[in-house]
Amino acid sequence: MALILFVDDNRETLELLELATRLVGHQAISSFTVEQGLAATLARHPDLVFVDFNLASSSAEQFILKLKQEASVSSIPVLVLSAGITDEQADQVITAGAKNCLQKPLSLDDLAHTITWYTRP
Repeated sequence: MALILFVDDNRETLELLELATRLVGHQAISSFTVEQGLAATLARHPDLVFVDFNLASSSAEQFILKLKQEASVSSIPVLVLSAGITDEQADQVITAGAKNCLQKPLSLDDLAHTITWYTRP
């Protein structure tokens, strides 16, 4: 069972992602801001982080760059979620260190497959 962190500034989205993650057999924690997400990552060391591209308080790119500066958590894979992202924006977050960009909404099957893919030993 993997521990998954979601960073999103929409509480309803976080609740849905947490529920979906539990339904596919994993643990979920969530953060509403970049600062909370970084603190949760440092404290809990999740197996995988999903971050929303369009955060009100900061950007997914800034979150990723800050996370990658922390040696103890820099190897945790980060995926960016977005309802709409351009190729240029996707390139920016990939360059910053994201493993991939995924379109919202994710189906349960897609979520389960993605978690399995990025948390495999």
